[in-house]
Amino acid sequence: MALEQFVDHKVLLITGNSGDGKSTLAWYIMSTLSERGSKVVNVTSPEAIEASYNPDDNVLFLVDDAFGTPTMNNQLVEAWIRLHDKLRSFKEGGDFGLILTSRTHVLKSCLVKLESYNIFTDNYFDLCDNDNKLSEKEKRQMLERYCSDKDVSLSVTVYDQIKSSSLSGFPLLCKLHLIIQFFFVTIKTFCEILKFTSKTLFLCLQVLVRGLNLFFSFI
Repeated sequence: MALEQFVDHKVLLITGNSGDGKSTLAWYIMSTLSERGSKVVNVTSPEAIEASYNPDDNVLFLVDDAFGTPTMNNQLVEAWIRLHDKLRSFKEGGDFGLILTSRTHVLKSCLVKLESYNIFTDNYFDLCDNDNKLSEKEKRQMLERYCSDKDVSLSVTVYDQIKSSSLSGFPLLCKLHLIIQFFFVTIKTFCEILKFTSKTLFLCLQVLVRGLNLFFSFI
């Protein structure tokens, strides 16, 4: 659904809570369109879009946490506002696409400033909306892509364990599956070990995945 929205409108704002899969969904859309011939550019600011844009290229830009993280960044918001009209002209001019991600609470903080600049708010995909939760097909494709990128085999058992877990943050669970194999621990065993409140579980999951990602980057 998000892919179709982006193709139709050229600009898409993906919102949700931390761990809901905003970045993962954005990269899934970008990688899908890259396979169709589009050039994908990951940038960190609107100025970088202006500097990189070429009307002769079929370019798709991705800006993660576009308005700041973990709180609103006023400088970034002001920069988006300054370049609003230019970005609109890029959109209307041809082969241009833009995906922004933002945590829900950050977006709420800057909506007052952005309400007159509808290129950012006209078309958004809220992962907190039950209608926009990842489908079974999307979850399967996401996990398959993770495993393919890391040359890891995916069994039906592992997929069922991750899919049925009560933990929040399906994309984080996918990453975790790839990492904990190194320790010969199954995702089911890990989920059984962490028997705390849902919020504490999720925080533990985030810290563990990010810490292990950092660890594996040095070995």
